[in-house]
Amino acid sequence: DEVNDAITSWSSKVPFQMESLRDQRLRHHYKERYDHRVNLIDWDYEMNLKEEAPIIAWPDYKGWRQTGVAFEQRFNTYILPNRTLSSYLPGKTKKTRESCLVRGYWGDITVSPYISFGTETDIEPEKTLLFRKFNMQYNSNSVEVSGFNVLHFIQKLDSLTEFHIKFEEPHQAPKPAQQPPPIADKLPDKAEVIPEIKEDQPKNLMEELKSNEVSDRQRQGEQTNDQNLKLIIGIEKLNLKIFFVSDDVEKLSLIHI
Repeated sequence: DEVNDAITSWSSKVPFQMESLRDQRLRHHYKERYDHRVNLIDWDYEMNLKEEAPIIAWPDYKGWRQTGVAFEQRFNTYILPNRTLSSYLPGKTKKTRESCLVRGYWGDITVSPYISFGTETDIEPEKTLLFRKFNMQYNSNSVEVSGFNVLHFIQKLDSLTEFHIKFEEPHQAPKPAQQPPPIADKLPDKAEVIPEIKEDQPKNLMEELKSNEVSDRQRQGEQTNDQNLKLIIGIEKLNLKIFFVSDDVEKLSLIHI
């Protein structure tokens, strides 16, 4: 009869305020230290749990101790209680002190459910990959280990096949940055690159430039006026020299960059 009553109490027709009942349990556990429960949770984690199960992450453990939610899925809201956690314990009434059954949340509030499936596994390659460490810290956590173990057991029972996690490929080193193209590759199509220019030969250079410009006009059949300028870039060692040349020799100007 007691087993039947417990199972019947799981029905949604039976009211069950999980949040308030769990809060009553926590207040009874912490007593006058309830307002400082985060410090007590930190003490339990650092002095007891971390040494035995270091893969259990502190944020997960603290979140479960405060809210009762151990395995969150995305950004869901958890408004429906897990009625299987409700149970009865023998107690006494406040007025008459008569024996009775008290319904409430009498589950775990200190150890965490990560101990059951989230601290170890014997399946490879998950045993190696899930428990890797980087900078003295585990790359995974007990939530991922628990999820893998449960899915592996279910698939094994259902189809006699093994479930494995599809791990991402190892991180590849970034490709080296491409060197910028030389200056000559960035020049416009009509620009000419002069390998060497000497300052004491401006007249000879001017005559060569004028002859090249005239030949270009004849070849292309374009009519240009005296205001059009042609960009000539010369590179002498590491100095870049730019000449602006027109048909008039007197308009020659030299700029050092």
